[in-house]
Amino acid sequence: MYNLEVIWVNEGQDVYVTETVYDRETGLPRRQVTMLNGELHSPPDDSPSEVIYDKKGRATNLDWHHRGKSHRRNGPSGIVIKDPDTGVHTCEVFETHGEPRAPDRGPHRVYRDPKTGKLWHIQYAGDDNPIVGNVAAGLVPVPDDLEP
Repeated sequence: MYNLEVIWVNEGQDVYVTETVYDRETGLPRRQVTMLNGELHSPPDDSPSEVIYDKKGRATNLDWHHRGKSHRRNGPSGIVIKDPDTGVHTCEVFETHGEPRAPDRGPHRVYRDPKTGKLWHIQYAGDDNPIVGNVAAGLVPVPDDLEP
């Protein structure tokens, strides 16, 4: 079972197509994708282009794309929520045009404790030795924009 929604921005302009797949037994959403010209693409309202739901219909993975590539300028391009009851983001990925965020702009990946949401692990693009556990120990400075 699925639902298809077509969003016309203006006649002659881009057309976004959002498809939602529902569980046949429960009727709850399981996956939703938004496409532009056949590629994953986030709409102008900054909503994700792909959302994966758990069996209870709660979002667990949110991804933003631009012309089929992982992309978001003002926030993470990918979010994993391990416990939808708390809404804590356990992993955030920062990419633009499918490439990791530059180290001088902040970490590429951020991992948080699933219960508290506190930073646990950060990794910068090109870093073959990610910083593990040092965030919690206070050995690594935490960028201001990553504090919960």
